[in-house]
Amino acid sequence: MPALAAKVVANIEAKGNVGNLRNVARLYLLAGNDAKFKFWLDSFVVVNVGPVKENPDINMESRLFATVRKTAQPGSKVFLEQYRAKLESYFPTMPLYSQQNALFLADRQVQDFANKYQDQLTKSRGSDSLSQEQASAFCLAYINYQVYGIAIPIFKQYVDQISAAKYLVKDSILITAPDGGKISLTVVRNKQVKGPQSVILKNNIYSGQDISLAKVAVDYGYIGVIANPRGKRLSPDSLYPYEFDAQDGYAVIDWISKQPWCNGKLGMFGGSYLGFS
Repeated sequence: MPALAAKVVANIEAKGNVGNLRNVARLYLLAGNDAKFKFWLDSFVVVNVGPVKENPDINMESRLFATVRKTAQPGSKVFLEQYRAKLESYFPTMPLYSQQNALFLADRQVQDFANKYQDQLTKSRGSDSLSQEQASAFCLAYINYQVYGIAIPIFKQYVDQISAAKYLVKDSILITAPDGGKISLTVVRNKQVKGPQSVILKNNIYSGQDISLAKVAVDYGYIGVIANPRGKRLSPDSLYPYEFDAQDGYAVIDWISKQPWCNGKLGMFGGSYLGFS
């Protein structure tokens, strides 16, 4: 597989049609060329995000993989131990926003990457050769499964450990609107704060990653509340986008304002549909 990745990425560079810089970096990671992996990943960060030193979280899982691979076989007990040790030493030194972004990695599912790799395996069976595009997709699915298959469980275990000491999570709240509709809420508070605080509310019709989203508010000194509209997550109702957002938003704010942990101040944020609602 490394030899195939090396051939694929060499063809990409030779044609001058690089396209997705991060994918080029990942191909070099699979090929075992750590210097070019770092160059292309740094280039991706600079072009799309900003200075590398200010954004250490971007593909941190791939950088850790490359670092630990120098001294241990990926997937081995030694590799997993060293990977976790590197994460534990590196994570506390990262800027707050980078730590928050890393939290979302723990929400991802290894099975999703396994399925994508299996799809590529299925597509390639029975073929005598692969096109450049097919070979690239096959290599990327393989290295992503390898990297995230290792990273996600380790990140999740570490994030759960530090979260247990900091956050008080209530993710099974179901409130009733005046017309009987059910609205699912996730509330996250800082365990170390005893008195009432200001609240940051976000309406999330997409659900998923609600706890991590609420933790971001807590990290900035607020209580985080994520509301999923009726018909999503714990709500048994039917989903009707745009239909009940206004009145349900009022019901959620009314409920929050009556909680002993709320100091009466509440802010909302969101983009696209989350901004509308």
